[in-house]
Amino acid sequence: MTPKLEQVIHVLKWVRIEAFVGSSWVGVGRPPQERAWLANAFVAKAVLGIGTTVGLMERLMVDRALRQLCGFPLHRHLPSQATFSRAFAEFAQTRLAERVHEALIKEHLGDALIGHISRDGTAIEARERPQARTQAAKPRGQRGGRRRGTATPADLGADTPGHAHGLRPRHQVQCAGLQDELERLQAAHRHRRLWRAHCRSALQRLHA
Repeated sequence: MTPKLEQVIHVLKWVRIEAFVGSSWVGVGRPPQERAWLANAFVAKAVLGIGTTVGLMERLMVDRALRQLCGFPLHRHLPSQATFSRAFAEFAQTRLAERVHEALIKEHLGDALIGHISRDGTAIEARERPQARTQAAKPRGQRGGRRRGTATPADLGADTPGHAHGLRPRHQVQCAGLQDELERLQAAHRHRRLWRAHCRSALQRLHA
């Protein structure tokens, strides 16, 4: 028994479709084929995913297990393709599948309310990241204190005749500072020259 056939067994036991199919024969003419067998084949066709009636008939001819599950006796011939087609058209016209489905819902669910969740999948245009706000560039101020030798706004105002007397002492102080810096540089230069001479003499003594 294949897993697919086991699935057919479970579905047939669950839906009990033979209870919704009745015979319309009243004893006149040729008796119709058993509609319950055809209804079981109708369900098996859907469960097994067989697309055509001819394909279902070919499967019933070679698969004895499926044939017995649907109710067809092994010692009798299968109904013709026209009989299968008329029966399936009758099932569709009488809404057999809808009636079975409705009966199953009433039996297993009754008056219970079924909740559904609806999600809208419409795409919404949006930026992946928020757009950065543009800020006006601020003028960069000078870091640190006033450099040595630069004039302050008060010093710039001393160019006027009324403030000329305040510019001369500051200028003299700046000149004195530059002179001191120059003397320190000269002293450092002389010190480096003496150090180099001392190193050369020490190397000469080592080689000697």
